[in-house]
Amino acid sequence: MRFGGREVHQVLPIDAYGILPIPGVELERHRDGRLTLRLRYRGWADTPYDVSQEDWDRLAALEKTAFAPVPPAREKGNPMIVVHCASGMIASTRSQARGWWACNPGDRPAMTYNDAVLDLAMKAMGCEATEKEAIWRFSTCTAAKAKLDNPIEQRKLEEFRRRWDTQREPGSNILARARMALRAAQQTPTEALRADAYRKIMDFGRQQQALRGIIQESGSGLPDPQDSDAKTQAIVSTQLRQWSADVEGQNRNYIDLLESFAALPIGQPVPQS
Repeated sequence: MRFGGREVHQVLPIDAYGILPIPGVELERHRDGRLTLRLRYRGWADTPYDVSQEDWDRLAALEKTAFAPVPPAREKGNPMIVVHCASGMIASTRSQARGWWACNPGDRPAMTYNDAVLDLAMKAMGCEATEKEAIWRFSTCTAAKAKLDNPIEQRKLEEFRRRWDTQREPGSNILARARMALRAAQQTPTEALRADAYRKIMDFGRQQQALRGIIQESGSGLPDPQDSDAKTQAIVSTQLRQWSADVEGQNRNYIDLLESFAALPIGQPVPQS
């Protein structure tokens, strides 16, 4: 993208669950020819780092490949399989922009470009290299950038995040158990299986209600984004937005479960052996 003569190339990585406060990376060629890289996170931008011409040219070649047309998928996905993969957005000059998803083989060039940009950013910041995937290393590397300046408020935010992660982590398994129990009741409509499906669906509903409670508590326990500086506003509002979006998405799953349960035929008594 170009803004008033600026040449800008942007990368925005997103973790598989969309819950990590990961900043984006902005590469820029300035009017004086200087090449820089800096992090952006909602309403604030980090100090720029210089980029060599060699690194710029290397990324430019990867970016060109990343924007090449994606071939159609050869295989159809299995709707019964649920997968969670990292994703992201890349944008460049001439209004080029596209998203990518790590589970799609056709998006591999875009993911390779994304990882190369993240690696360069981590190198500029002096982050330690590990064997983890680039997006996780980048998240750890930039964690300090997403901290509130007020240590008391930061501790509160960390406590809410800890509570959220603890409550959210088993959600996929709870949902899977509810779906499996519902499917069993659909295939064999007995009263026992119907009751089991209902219990497991309610387990998922209670888990979602607990997550809503954390969001409500954080609204009064964290700084008001509207009365905060740009950095605090960006961090808090983004976190609340991510949590709310997660609950909203899972609420759709909960409604689907309830509607499918309501459509079950009246169960037959369990046969006595």
